[in-house]
Amino acid sequence: MKIGSFVFDAEFTTGMMFLSVIPTAPPIVLLAGAAYLAMAFNLGEKGAIIIALLMLLAILFMNLRGVKFTGDVQLFLSVTVIIILLSIALSALQFARVGSFKVGWSTGRAMALIFWSYMGWEAATHLSEEFRNPRDFPVSILLSLAVIGAVYMVVSYVVVGMHAYGKGLEGLTGLLYVAEKVFGDAGKILIAILGSMTCFASANVYVASSSRLLYALSRRGYLPRTLSKLNSKSVPHISLAIAFSLIAFTLIAMFFYGEAVEGLVILSNSVFMILYIVGSLAGVILLDKRFLPAISLVVCVALLLFVGVNLVYPAVVLFVSLIYTTLRESN
Repeated sequence: MKIGSFVFDAEFTTGMMFLSVIPTAPPIVLLAGAAYLAMAFNLGEKGAIIIALLMLLAILFMNLRGVKFTGDVQLFLSVTVIIILLSIALSALQFARVGSFKVGWSTGRAMALIFWSYMGWEAATHLSEEFRNPRDFPVSILLSLAVIGAVYMVVSYVVVGMHAYGKGLEGLTGLLYVAEKVFGDAGKILIAILGSMTCFASANVYVASSSRLLYALSRRGYLPRTLSKLNSKSVPHISLAIAFSLIAFTLIAMFFYGEAVEGLVILSNSVFMILYIVGSLAGVILLDKRFLPAISLVVCVALLLFVGVNLVYPAVVLFVSLIYTTLRESN
């Protein structure tokens, strides 16, 4: 599609939007998991980054073993995390106080940050090709949404109700306070391990899906054919190595120049909000039942107002995509 002198390719541009969060989103997830362990064992910020790099290295080797092995590990981690997390959260309900809930103008900014907690569903779409039965894919997404949504609401209620956030907790490790309050020092260690497992599983999905997206764009002819090569386990190892390198670059830069977690969260959120707006618009246009995508569209547009200057990042990605597709079309 022509936009003035530029050629707009919706497929490639959407793919580039997803790829643009590889150096911003997975590092945050890895740092969140590493922060649990670092705080529990007093390792400091640099210690957390080293742990995050080790977690990333483990994810690389795990994905090189193939999707079957990765899926088995992911299932074990997910079930273990849900059981233990619910046990801690339900035990802590007695300490939560409804009076801790206050709503103000700053709530909008907080919503733009918390939007991060609901992201990740779209990453699974890049792995849809790996499903033996295509009908299992939407069923797994809906079941996950129901289970994780329920767990998240209980945990959020407990964390906010116990005021386990703010200075001294740094937001990422508020659940450590909850666990220590309920189970003492043993709970602190338990939740540190649990938190790192949760973030490890999430980061693994990001890395795996990013490599599959690079692989898919390569097969479609948008990126060099080298990226579509597979190893003996049917893993796009070169695409996987690129995703690994981009994430590692961000973590290493943080090690030398300091963490910028909130900035990375907002940058990632701004891209995902644009993607969700595009997806919601597609739903409004293509689906017979348009009410739910219309609600999603209104909410995402409203939250976008709180992102501010960080919208420059997805705008740059869009501009680069337009230039690339225009030059590609001219050749």
